[in-house]
Amino acid sequence: MLCLHCLRVVTLENLKTMTEHLPPMTREDVEKMDLLASLNSLYMDFDKNLTESMTPTYLNSKQGIFICDFKVGEKHCNGYNKLHGGAVASLVDLFGSYAFLATQSFTQVHTIIPGVSTDLNVSYFFGTDLGSVVEIDSRVLRRGKSLVFIQVNLRDKKTGMLLAQGRHTKAITQPKSKL
Repeated sequence: MLCLHCLRVVTLENLKTMTEHLPPMTREDVEKMDLLASLNSLYMDFDKNLTESMTPTYLNSKQGIFICDFKVGEKHCNGYNKLHGGAVASLVDLFGSYAFLATQSFTQVHTIIPGVSTDLNVSYFFGTDLGSVVEIDSRVLRRGKSLVFIQVNLRDKKTGMLLAQGRHTKAITQPKSKL
């Protein structure tokens, strides 16, 4: 398997070193990750079944990177006890938005403006079982004046196998004036 980010072959031996090329998290990034984690209870009740199974592991606000682990539960599975394709699409939407939000300036959760999805697509490569842990790596590829382009990779944490890859485009919205 080829890592699209660093263009090397992925094996179980080098899987753990793949994130070594990421810069260390700053204090600001740690604080921002805590704020994003608090979205679980405030902003994303619709996605609460997804966010309560998520553990953030890395955030870089300058590069727009958000990485987390996701534990596959019964409510995320189809009739075959595999991660449901609709749940995968929701994960791409939600955690792609987290990568975009990581680039935003905010100090309080209620000031977050997540933008509007304009395009979302997912390629499914392999399924994963109930109880598996999936690493979700969301990265902003490009940010323009009105659109942001995001890629989300879902990998089996144990094997490193790429399960699905999503692309997410969001329109950057501005808050409405109250005047």
